[in-house]
Amino acid sequence: MILDYPGSVLLLAFALAAAAQTSGRIVSWGWEVNGLVSNTPAGDDFVQIAAGWQHSLALDCSGIVTSWGSDAHGQISGTPVGGGFAQIAGGWYHSLTLRADGAIVSWGRDEAGQVADTPAGGGFVQVSGGWQHSHALHCDGWIASWGWDGSGVVSDTPLGNDFIQVAGGAWHSLALRADGSIVSWGWDGYGQVSGTPAGADFVAVATKDDHSLALRRDGTLASWGRDDAGQASGTPLGNDFARIAAGGLHSLALRADGSLAAWGDDRYGQVSGAPPGSGNLTIAAGYYHALVIERTFTLAANGSCPGAITLEIRGATPGASVAILAGAEGATVRVAPPCADLRVDLAAPRVAALLTADAHGAASLTATLGAAACGLRVQAVDLARCRPSNPVTL
Repeated sequence: MILDYPGSVLLLAFALAAAAQTSGRIVSWGWEVNGLVSNTPAGDDFVQIAAGWQHSLALDCSGIVTSWGSDAHGQISGTPVGGGFAQIAGGWYHSLTLRADGAIVSWGRDEAGQVADTPAGGGFVQVSGGWQHSHALHCDGWIASWGWDGSGVVSDTPLGNDFIQVAGGAWHSLALRADGSIVSWGWDGYGQVSGTPAGADFVAVATKDDHSLALRRDGTLASWGRDDAGQASGTPLGNDFARIAAGGLHSLALRADGSLAAWGDDRYGQVSGAPPGSGNLTIAAGYYHALVIERTFTLAANGSCPGAITLEIRGATPGASVAILAGAEGATVRVAPPCADLRVDLAAPRVAALLTADAHGAASLTATLGAAACGLRVQAVDLARCRPSNPVTL
């Protein structure tokens, strides 16, 4: 299982280099106000998504930020232009993004200084927006906070240089330490601070309003805080989760196989409208809406090993060369032209075949495999766009 470490210091260094491997198309559902769903941008080169109260953001593999939804406070029209951005975050009515050098850009509503007081300088590796406040994690492990300071959400920011992620909610915030423990501060009206779980086995945290989520190293979930819509008590069981996202009164979790779990308030279909199936890459939640990036370049294996196996590729660049890599389970960075710094989910990969995609982006290969090949992992790479497919075990 691959766990998500969104606050890792590695984020900035590899966000753009690794972008092509995880790109896909955005699917939105839930509250359809100000075009939150219908104005979702088309294309299959998106690598990150984020959401606020009534607006959403996306980052493509060129480092360009796109925003849609409500522009009442300049959340859309104030979006910075150009490429070179590495991470995005949505506050309630404002947004943030990180440049490749770790400098922060903020825009949108600014009545509490959540835009104007954005810290200068570089070296930041993650940003998060709350209601009227924001946080940024520096590469040295300390947290910067600014904006509205109700309930001490800014002034009570914990000190130290051992943090790896920070998340801002409505009137509270939380941060994850390198040892896997969670620190929460701010308003505690629903137990979102006092109910913070103990232990040091967490790898990710999330919040948006008055409830919080955490992902444990073993793939299980913990939720606490406000629970009037089952956003805490309805948390699904299981130990196969890899990513988490908190909405206003609902939550999302992504399983290791790419399938979604959604729970909590469903008044606008933000739970029941979650797309079925697997192959999803990442998730985000707004107050009453949600988003996912779906993988569009896929590999499937049909047949049985030993015996005849057909590998079927869909979503490649039409006419592109597609390499089939084989190896053991693991992760490796291949530095080889034409795809330098390409990350694949294989250990010691080797090129097993080279195919050409047809006009529809499809290609296939049938081979008869012996017992020695059973258990190998294969993955396709679209050489025109340097992006890998999902891995498949033979």
